[in-house]
Amino acid sequence: MRAKQIAELVNVLFPLHLQEEYDNAGSQVLFPDEEISSILIALDIDAEIINEAIEKQCKMIITHHPFFFRPIKSINSADPKSSILISLIDARISLYTAHTNLDKILYNRLGEALGMPEGTVLFSTDSGVDTVPAGPGMISDLPGPVSLKDLLPRVKKALDIEFLVYSGEPDRAVSRVALLNGAGGNSIEKIIRTASPDCIITGDVGYHNVRTAIENGTAVIDAGHYGTEKILLSCLKDSLAHKLGATEEGKNISLHITGRERNPFQVFI
Repeated sequence: MRAKQIAELVNVLFPLHLQEEYDNAGSQVLFPDEEISSILIALDIDAEIINEAIEKQCKMIITHHPFFFRPIKSINSADPKSSILISLIDARISLYTAHTNLDKILYNRLGEALGMPEGTVLFSTDSGVDTVPAGPGMISDLPGPVSLKDLLPRVKKALDIEFLVYSGEPDRAVSRVALLNGAGGNSIEKIIRTASPDCIITGDVGYHNVRTAIENGTAVIDAGHYGTEKILLSCLKDSLAHKLGATEEGKNISLHITGRERNPFQVFI
């Protein structure tokens, strides 16, 4: 199967019209007629991911975060971003991104990873298909209240992360949870206004975001941008495998989740 055909399949799964205005999902680097037998899936693109793709003979990489958010005004091999672009072109590796469009289709996957009941979309978006809900984030009503101190280790274990940051009284009861993967800190006020949750689980929460939550009596669990989004890689792989498996040309394409991506943050205690 050719690179352009795979790009089209991903767009069927996660339509580009769903992406946010600021986003730049879709083809980042494309060799449209290149034959693809293996695909590498990652959150971000860097030199290590490209080396892994070359080793695994992947002529296509699909990432969650776009490589191009802002225009590159010049190319200099000494510049890290330019170097990545040059490496992709040298190896004839296509790069495709499914970002906020994927978030809106897979809105419930963070909740699934945490073993929470199926809920409703937090910020509903018109998917273009009547029976398909879409939008960033999810609201889940738990079958019974749990304490924040019991919820914390549950989140840490389910997401397989080394640490998390939280705000709220450990003994407070949590019945309604709002989940928003990635950078949800700046949406905390909107989340509280929209859903009135007892607890918000997200990433990239800042000081003033937490102050807003405290003022509204809402607990916050910051499991990190990486921690709340790495689970999407297996979801992307499964969705693409199903789509490829329905085509004669796609049945034999192998899909790999990167084994080299790590949380960029570390904690010194």
